[in-house]
Amino acid sequence: METGGGIVQALPMLGDMPFIVMNGDVYTDVELGSLSLPEGMLAHLVMVDNPDFHPEGDFCLRDGHLFEKDKMPSGQNLTFSGISVLSPRLFDGCQVGESFALAPLLIRAMKQDKVSGQYHKGFWTDAGSIVRLEALERYLKQQLQEHLQDQNQNNLQDQSRTS
Repeated sequence: METGGGIVQALPMLGDMPFIVMNGDVYTDVELGSLSLPEGMLAHLVMVDNPDFHPEGDFCLRDGHLFEKDKMPSGQNLTFSGISVLSPRLFDGCQVGESFALAPLLIRAMKQDKVSGQYHKGFWTDAGSIVRLEALERYLKQQLQEHLQDQNQNNLQDQSRTS
């Protein structure tokens, strides 16, 4: 169904309010509860630095608005994180059962200046390949080991204070 077609299929369950969409193959520390759709916008996208596997980026972020990267040579090209807040109105005119990507709808809305964006400088990775998934697993194991070491250190300090 692609992302766009899948969302159109789910719209009756989502209602009339904006909703968050997050790709299933990303891992991040983005605070989803802090995301919102600014008044008058059809979409709000979280943008990240361009990863090695996608150095040219997807869109241009300037003054909180997103544009096609070839339309704004002076802006900052960034990669779409796969995290967005979308208005059901973005899908006006789309047919249930059709298979289509989300990007053409976003570009159409960008041409109407209806897509806002924010830059996320925290942790984000796309685990959409075996190599990137394995790298994420190594990172998470390292983080867990560091957390457990810190916890053990704190427990030892607590025990020495109570002895």
